[in-house]
Amino acid sequence: MKLVEGQLIHRRYRLDRRLAQGGMGEVWKGHDIQLNRPVAIKALRDDQGNVEAKLHRLRAEAHNSANLAHPNIAALFEYYEHDSIGFLIMEYVPSDSLADIYRDRGTLPATELLPILIQTARGLFVAHSHGVIHRDVKPANIMVSTTGEVKITDFGVSYSTNQEQITQMAWSSAPRSTSPPSRRKANRPRRNPTSTRWASSRTRGCAGIGRSPAPHRSTSPPHTSTTRCPRCRIP
Repeated sequence: MKLVEGQLIHRRYRLDRRLAQGGMGEVWKGHDIQLNRPVAIKALRDDQGNVEAKLHRLRAEAHNSANLAHPNIAALFEYYEHDSIGFLIMEYVPSDSLADIYRDRGTLPATELLPILIQTARGLFVAHSHGVIHRDVKPANIMVSTTGEVKITDFGVSYSTNQEQITQMAWSSAPRSTSPPSRRKANRPRRNPTSTRWASSRTRGCAGIGRSPAPHRSTSPPHTSTTRCPRCRIP
């Protein structure tokens, strides 16, 4: 099924503009004609094979995101399937990713960076409290609006303590410097917030120096047999 501009999905969502495309699928800016609001639409590609495995992963992403209601997490509105193609209908975030910001501007002053990191931590704290570990925290998945509001996006490789692990197919390849150990060691996934906290520290480093920190060095965190979620009590 080829997606084109102007196409109506589920008799409700109009495809306006393709935002991104990868081996897993496409992301579109769309419009909800019933509620008259912009939406983001993530759709599978059915021309690359292994469709059932992709559907399984997209369904799991929908389940993991469904109950994460927080101002710093991009909201999931609906999940829909048609002709073996899955569609995630999500909150549209008119903003730039943190990756785009530090690519264009380089280092960020602490007065600007700290509010971004605090909002990111709040969103991740809520996800962890619901048993969902993002596992792909990186600047490209942290959206920042012109007013400084942060939205965490893309729970595509997240893990839920209440569900089986999502497969390792990705919509786009994560840079080695921010890809968590659980993705580089798929046979030994970390089923706790270790990877998210580690990736968050890498994100802070990226934003603080305007590039990926020490990409030529080992990026794996010290090995720990067990790690417990910190009681950070973020308001």
